[in-house]
Amino acid sequence: MFNDFGQDEGAATINLVPAVRNATAADGCVDEQHGCVYERVTLCAFDGQPLAKRVKFLDCMDAPWSDPLTKGKAQKCAKQVGGIDWSAVEKCNAGPRGLALLEAAQKVWTTQFPKPVPVPEVTVNGKVVSADYADIKAAACAAGSSAGVCN
Repeated sequence: MFNDFGQDEGAATINLVPAVRNATAADGCVDEQHGCVYERVTLCAFDGQPLAKRVKFLDCMDAPWSDPLTKGKAQKCAKQVGGIDWSAVEKCNAGPRGLALLEAAQKVWTTQFPKPVPVPEVTVNGKVVSADYADIKAAACAAGSSAGVCN
């Protein structure tokens, strides 16, 4: 599905934001779904990467492997995607950059979704859209997307 929208430079904005509710909780974060390890490592893997690599990384992390959502799985996904420096991800995850990324994600998430919501939550230009492909396509195209799927 991403390939239908990934090259769009038009009016629709696609952003991937982990579901982080409280980045400064005693354990580092409280999120909607997976826990701090998954969210923080994901944000560190995303850091500085283009949208296409972030989507491929998430696709790998969400694949139905026998591996749980751990740093080990994230390391395998970084290698599979290619171009994601695992040592940089680990440094980010263990340091202040990881916490800063969590705090930034928290601000975006809690502003957009002040109450608990199902994950994933999809927005097109800030408006909540069903995670269904047809609904995302309709919303992106209505927003003026130049993606090939809208032509």
